[in-house]
Amino acid sequence: MAKRKFSTEDVLRFLDGNVSEIEDLIETEDEVDDKTWTPGAEPGDGSSSSSNEGGENIDQRTETEEAVPTVTQATKRLGRGKVKRKEKRKKTHTAESDDSTSSEVETSTATHTKRAKKSAKKKMKKRDYRWRKVDFESPDVQFNDSADETIEERSEFTPYMYFKQFVTNEMLQLVVDQTNLYSVQKDGKSINTTVKEIEQVLGMYMFMGLVQMPNVRAYWEMDTRYPKVADVMSRDRFQKLLTLLHFEDNLCVTEDAMKDKIWKVRPWLEKLRQQCLQIHPEENHAVDEIIVPFKGKSQLKVYMPGKPHKWGFKMWERAGQSGFLYDFDICQGPADPKKEKSDVGVSGDVVLKLTSTLRAGKNYKVFADNYFTSLPLLEQLREREIYYVGTIRMKRVKNCKMMEEKDLKAQGRGSMDHRVNQNGMIIVRWCDNKAVNLVYSFVGITPQSVVKRWDRKTKNYLMVPRPAIVETYN
Repeated sequence: MAKRKFSTEDVLRFLDGNVSEIEDLIETEDEVDDKTWTPGAEPGDGSSSSSNEGGENIDQRTETEEAVPTVTQATKRLGRGKVKRKEKRKKTHTAESDDSTSSEVETSTATHTKRAKKSAKKKMKKRDYRWRKVDFESPDVQFNDSADETIEERSEFTPYMYFKQFVTNEMLQLVVDQTNLYSVQKDGKSINTTVKEIEQVLGMYMFMGLVQMPNVRAYWEMDTRYPKVADVMSRDRFQKLLTLLHFEDNLCVTEDAMKDKIWKVRPWLEKLRQQCLQIHPEENHAVDEIIVPFKGKSQLKVYMPGKPHKWGFKMWERAGQSGFLYDFDICQGPADPKKEKSDVGVSGDVVLKLTSTLRAGKNYKVFADNYFTSLPLLEQLREREIYYVGTIRMKRVKNCKMMEEKDLKAQGRGSMDHRVNQNGMIIVRWCDNKAVNLVYSFVGITPQSVVKRWDRKTKNYLMVPRPAIVETYN
């Protein structure tokens, strides 16, 4: 069978067509070649040619065959191209399916996490309290610990003994070492202060707080000289110590420690807090915020217009009925947004933190205002047998319908209403000049007492009924 020559146009036409059409065309051409082919002659020639002419034709045919591909070669190339395209489409489809599968897995995981968080929040928030107007049964909350012995011991303390109970020699030595170290780092020579001198500086500051003057220099001036300050230390030495006073080595602090906004005084404050915790706690404790007056430059300075000192540092504290400070913490601004919120809220976390150092099972009593109070807080404290008393914001209490303030005022001063839930908590609304809402976990409205109030209309004193819980809170 002779091989048929095809032109470039034929090849392009074949490539554009189907493989089946090309195969049919090849079979037809082969049949024609079989009938007309003779040895030594090319198809289409009328007679045989000489050997030279045959050689020239062979060379020309070889060049043409090399220049123009055959149908078989074109078919193979077309088949390979289709296979490659199929493999490419298959890989693309596999990659897309893998990506979709991974994205579906990630989406399902994220959805599952969100659902878990939502369900946890629902469980945390889903606390149905049923409020009814029934009598409140007070539990047995007798205090199981006694601090009478320690109170008797402290009754004989001198002012200096009280001072040394909170500020120890170890704390003073820390200030001495860090101040001398910082003076060398800053000035190249030590200021050579001592424990006694640091005590004198603290004592001078206490007198300055009692006898206030326009500026520090006034305590040494001739017209305003104050001997209890001026006779202890010279003005220049006092001011020099203030510029170099230090509590922490600046060169040895890690980056993690610097995230604490009060890292410069944190070691000393922690030692002071430990000294406060060593005092034997009494039965009644109050948790509240206090302001340390300050008008200088600091990122911790806050403005609270309702306080006597509107500018200063904000602190959380737990103090006893005797006035002793048992625990405290420095407020450093808003909490971490990444931190998961608890069911007692940010303010309730403050109460839990400050009461965590009280021993469980001793029936301590904690008092706080409506900024801290919530019903989940009462439950968590009662699990440790710590009982809570405080005012409350009614928007934090769900499904508790009580008499409106205008209805209580219509009944007169001293009128009250109360509700009790299934967990042994009581909410009382008492009307004095205005209605006040209180929540308790250990005392009810009885026994009632009376309190004297001035009436502007009649210009006389009135005896106003007062529930027991109000008397306990005051």
